[in-house]
Parts: sequence; C-alpha cells; structure tokens
Amino acid sequence: MAPPSKRAKTAPAPAGAVGSLQMMFKKQAQTKTEAAKEPPTEAPTEPPTAPTAPAAPAAAPVQDAQKGSALPASEEKEPCTPHKDANTSGDVPMPDRTPSAAADRATTPSSTTTAKTPGSGGGTTNSHSDNKAAQGEAKARGVARPFRFPRGGNKPDSATPSVIQEPAAAQAPALKTPEKTSPPQELKTPVARRPVGSSCIKASAIGNDACSEAGCKDWQEYTSLYAARLKALKPSVLDEAKAVWGSQLVPGAIQSEVSGYRKGSEVVVVGVIYKDLKTRPSVVKQFKENPLRSRLVSAETESGKAPEPESLTSDEDRLFIEDNTMRVKLDAAPALVASLVSGLVAAVKGSALPNGDLKVSGIVFSRLPSPPALLPQKQEQGSSGRYLAFISGLSGLLSNEEKRPLVEKLQNYLVEASQEGPNQLAELVICGNILGNITGATDASGRDLIAVADDLLAKFASVLPVMMLPGGEDPTNYGLPQRALHSWLLPSAKSSGSVKCIGNPCRGTIESSGLMFVGHGGQPVKDLLRCSRGKTPLAALQLCLEARHIAPTAPDTLATPPVEGNDPKDPFVLEQIPHLLVSGTHGVVEHRWLPSSSDDERVGTQLLCVPSLDSQPAVVLVNLSDPRDIRVHDLAA
Repeated sequence: MAPPSKRAKTAPAPAGAVGSLQMMFKKQAQTKTEAAKEPPTEAPTEPPTAPTAPAAPAAAPVQDAQKGSALPASEEKEPCTPHKDANTSGDVPMPDRTPSAAADRATTPSSTTTAKTPGSGGGTTNSHSDNKAAQGEAKARGVARPFRFPRGGNKPDSATPSVIQEPAAAQAPALKTPEKTSPPQELKTPVARRPVGSSCIKASAIGNDACSEAGCKDWQEYTSLYAARLKALKPSVLDEAKAVWGSQLVPGAIQSEVSGYRKGSEVVVVGVIYKDLKTRPSVVKQFKENPLRSRLVSAETESGKAPEPESLTSDEDRLFIEDNTMRVKLDAAPALVASLVSGLVAAVKGSALPNGDLKVSGIVFSRLPSPPALLPQKQEQGSSGRYLAFISGLSGLLSNEEKRPLVEKLQNYLVEASQEGPNQLAELVICGNILGNITGATDASGRDLIAVADDLLAKFASVLPVMMLPGGEDPTNYGLPQRALHSWLLPSAKSSGSVKCIGNPCRGTIESSGLMFVGHGGQPVKDLLRCSRGKTPLAALQLCLEARHIAPTAPDTLATPPVEGNDPKDPFVLEQIPHLLVSGTHGVVEHRWLPSSSDDERVGTQLLCVPSLDSQPAVVLVNLSDPRDIRVHDLAA
C-alpha cells in the first residue's frame, strides 16, 4: 500500500465543481498524513519464521481475517461496506472519512473496546460505536460520501447490502396501467346469479389476424386487397358463367382477362366492378371551399344523434369492370347501374362497342356451394328445440328515458325464457351498438350510463351466456374489422364469466347442431345502401351472400386497412357459406330463407336483419337445429 503522502500527489485539478472536490480530498489526505504519528509500513507478504518481540499495545498488529496478513494498528482496514448489527435490523453506518475524524482515531487512546488478536496476548481494535455521531458531524459539514452501487443494481458482490437506503414511504409509487391493475371492486356490486351453462357457440372474429399488423403508415395502396379478392372469387365466378351461358356462346367466348373483351361478337369477362359516384364528396374540395368546416359543430352532434348516412348515388353514375390488365366502361341499363356497387367480383356478358365500351347483356356472380350438413337432432315431445336470441342497439334504450321501461321487460323476458321449457334460450347475441352514444352521458339520477349498461349486461349474464360484437357507434376502432370492446368498459359483466366480447364481423358454429353463422353490426349493409338505389337492407344482405363477400364496398367507401404479405388474402370473402347470415342495427325485422340443392330441407341460408331496440323493441329467435324456424318476441306488446 502506498503511503498517503504519495497518493496525494495528483495532477492539478481542473476548474469548476470537479476541481473543488479534488482539492478538498487533497487537503484531507495531507491533514491525515500530518496527524499520523509514525509512517505506515508495508505488510509482509510471508509471516516471519522466528518470533519477534511483542510490540507496544498501541502498535499491535491486527490479523486480516480475509488475507491472513498482519497489519499495523495504524493501518487497520476499515470496512467499506456496512455490517449487519446482531441486535438491530438495519445497517450500521459507515465510519467517518473526514480529516478531523481521522486525526481523532490516530490520537485517541484505544480503551473503548478490547479484542483478542491472534498471535498476541492482547490488543485493541477500533469499533463502530461512535460511527453514528461521526456520521452526523460529517453530514452537518456537508462532506460528500463515496459512491456505492444502489440496491438491486449492478454491483460487484450481490450479497453486499446497499449503503444508502431510501425509506419505503419516500419511494415513488410504480406506474399502474390497466393491464397491471385489477378493476376497483368498490364500484360494482356483485349480481346474485344462478349457475349458467357454458356458451354453445364456438366463435371467432373475422379479419383481425389479417389486418392486425396494418398500421396508419401502411394505409396507402389497396391494389393487393382487390387482387386477393379477385384471385379468391374468380374461379367460382367462371364456373357460374360457364354453367349459365356456356351453351349460348361459341367456344373461347369466356375470357379470363378483361383485355380480351374484343375477341368475338359476344364475350364474357371476369373482373371487379367499380362504380364512379359523381356525387361522392371530395375531402380536398370541401376543405378548399370552407377550411373551417371541420371545426363547426352540427345540430346532430349537439343533440347527440348520429346523422343518417346520405345517399351517394345519382343519375350520372357509371360502371366499370377491371382487373390487372385494364379497365373497361360498361354500357348498362340505368336500373343495373343503380343496383350495383364497387367491389363486386362478377362475370359480365356483352359485346364491344366502337367507342371502346362494353354493352352489357347479362351479369352473374359467384357460384354458391351448399352449406355443411346439420347434425341430426332428437326433438323432445312438446319442444321445438333451443333458440339463439338476437338483439341490437341496446344503447338506444338506455339513452332514452321514455323507453327505459322496455329495459325491464327485456330483462324479465330473458329470465323467463332461459328456464327449462319448450322454447328455451341457449344464448344471447348482441349485434352492435351496445354502448353507442352513451359514452360520457348520465341518466336522470346522474349515474353514468356505461355503468348502467354494465350492470344490465351482468344481470343478463346471470341467467344465460351473452356474446356481443361492436357496431358503428361503439367505442372501438372505426374501420372494419373492429376490435372487441375492452373489458375495462364493462368490468361487472366480464367478471361474471358468462360474457364474451368478440370482434366485428365474426363467425361462429353451434357445436350441438353444427349450425354456422356469420354476423356483423350492420355497417356493410348500410354502406351498400347509400351506394345503391331501390334496395332494402334484406336485399343488400342477399347481394352480399350472392357475391360471397361480407363487405364489398370496402375499402372504397367503407374504411378497412389494406392487406400485405407475399400471399395476401381478403378476410371478408365467404369461403364457406353459412346457415345464418345476420346483420344488426336496422329499422325493422326482416328475414328470408334461401334453400340449397341439398336433400336436407334444413340446409340453406337464413338471411336475418336484426332491428335496433329503439326502432323496433323485439328479440329475434333462431332455432339451433333448424334455421328456418324464426320467431320474433315483441317487447312493446
């Protein structure tokens, strides 16, 4: 060990705070050197072979317990880390490092604590009995303490405790996020419920996996989406065209590309329909005409009512058919132009005109395969089977004080119909607008309407399983596919264990009967209606089934992210025809049975438009074993 005087010789300290600190340490080292009575000596590397004369008690060597080397008393090692006191649970403070304390330790008689030293008859060692007082004195003088690794950090010895410890009360609380915290239990009261059977539906969201990786930066081109749609549906459209017109056309008249529409007097081409909507609003034009338009608040927004989507059609609309080769304008009848929308994959029969247009004489869509066969069911005598209950637009009842009595009627009906009986309900499905425009609203008593909806759904779940998918007014993402409602919006309903939130659109299968259904919150049908004329919601839903696509107007007028990848797929293509196709949040109940070519009369597709409860307060029931059986329970009766 080098003498303190040599250790004190360092390069001149720079100016500033660092230089001042180095000068302070230099003065401390010089004071300690002057206070030492005799210079320190180097510790011997090997113990002496012959015994030496005993030294004075003040200079008795102290055995180093770690290295086994003898050190003079003046150079006794002071611990650099705190020691655990056997009588206390805290750390013993460090010895004082100030010059005055060093001088005191060098001159004070060693009579405070005695300890036996190996190799000698007696001796003294310095203890830490006065460390607290010395540390308080050093703290009062503002002497900096040496750096120590914080507890839990990167330190040389993980077993060495930290010197500086902050009290637990002074530590900043960890940031809590909804994923790491549990819902506040004092906000909701548990609902008394009887045992409820498990869900009979094996359901999954449509499109969330395909579009989950698409961010805002990727919303640029939709070429891959239309190409994937054409690739998926083109074979079945060609099969339908051959089955319908194959005997009427000459060989080679059915072209696989739009660019072959001039090859023959009458040809058939397959492509994607595009509708040029002349009255479609232009965002750029609106902003140029009125830059402050986006900041104005309309009367509908102030009243809390969502404006009805206005029609985008006009007499000047035009139709085109296109693929990856070219686009051709269609010369079609006005009724056909008014009934079609963009995004439909179709086969068009016609003849080329001198101006380059295609004169349309017929159009067909994809061939519809039969739905899967249903499982055989054993009907009990006097019972027609179990039913699925469909409702939508629950937020319309909660936001209207005059229609609040219908909420109690709905609850009472679900309690009665869920009991064992001839028409027992198996599960409740809510198709969109569960919370809707009630976000931030309160009822007459000042209670948050979301909390009211949460308690109501928890009561529903106490008697039967509930599955719900969001709609166009619910607090989730705007475009399709929509994410499921977050569980923190409905803590009591989710804690019941009988509520399942799922994305929009969704598909499901009834495990007991094999019945397949596809459902959504109504946005595809409503957007199709504003882009066409002369259609009802049921007719628009049937067009989606015939075209084998859930949302044909997406992404042209219905927001949806593009698909990417080496082999992109359109998530809304109906690869398998369901037994039940459901659309929610409409004005009235509508349903239509479309039979298939199967020998089983129960095999076909039931089209169902579920009304909003504020427009028509009704519960629509569908038989699990026979989708032809549709029943409507009117709550206003």
